[in-house]
Amino acid sequence: KCVQCESFVDRFSVFICKGCRRTPLCESHRDPELKLCENCSNRLRRKRLRDLKRGLRSLGGFMLLMQFLFLVIALIFTAQRLMPEMSPAFIWDNFFVRYIYLWGAFAAFGIFVVYLLQLSQRGSIKKLSAQVHTTVSIHRYR
Repeated sequence: KCVQCESFVDRFSVFICKGCRRTPLCESHRDPELKLCENCSNRLRRKRLRDLKRGLRSLGGFMLLMQFLFLVIALIFTAQRLMPEMSPAFIWDNFFVRYIYLWGAFAAFGIFVVYLLQLSQRGSIKKLSAQVHTTVSIHRYR
């Protein structure tokens, strides 16, 4: 008998789940992608989904930091160019201001890279959440 659905199965067509070591399970309860039982594969997918969402939140925080850095660079550059007589001395003579174009390019490039990472992360989250929701809905109606 299958442990999950309690139907009789041939002893040559059963499998042992590598995650929870339950046996015997019939082939209808096997996830072909992960080669685990449905419960273990759903648990693993939910964990991955949780990790991806956590990563997306941290990428959002890093994006805000890069935007703040870019804004500070833009303000220093504007103060340096528009009001040279009113700007303090530290704006004119330091390492940061000498290479302000490089810092601005670095911040803009960082924003672009983080944005691309966020887009790929969102795509992975949508794909994984669709897999989790379809497997959950399939289990409910069995």
